[in-house]
Amino acid sequence: MYTVFVVAASVIAGRISDRTGRRVGLTVAAAVVQGIASLLIAALPSFETTMVAAALLGVGYGAYMSVGLALGTDVLPFAEDNARDLGFVNVSASLGQLLGPLIGAGLVAFVGGFWLLFAVGGVLSILGGVMTLAVRPRVSPAPDPAQH
Repeated sequence: MYTVFVVAASVIAGRISDRTGRRVGLTVAAAVVQGIASLLIAALPSFETTMVAAALLGVGYGAYMSVGLALGTDVLPFAEDNARDLGFVNVSASLGQLLGPLIGAGLVAFVGGFWLLFAVGGVLSILGGVMTLAVRPRVSPAPDPAQH
């Protein structure tokens, strides 16, 4: 279920983002949707809730991955360096994949269950989304008419 919603949301959100150019709002919405899904699992841990949350997590993650990367290229200072700079972003994202399981295991062990892990993940996702509101895309200089 999760994967279906990831793929569908990435295609739909990517198209909306490309057509409207409104990447910040879509990125914030995607992060908030993921946060709400995690908080749902923490508050109401049942099979049915987890299925709904899996769909919401898929929507949020799919939209975030497609629109977030596009937003990343909008804020990089020099368009000709986008490939290199996004490579750095990709490598630095690996840090979260290395530390996440350690921190997650600590949270699970601390309370003897997964609710705290989902609650912290949900809150951090929402906070990260709200912090994205401070992003201001790079403004391209106006073309020089003398060069044409």
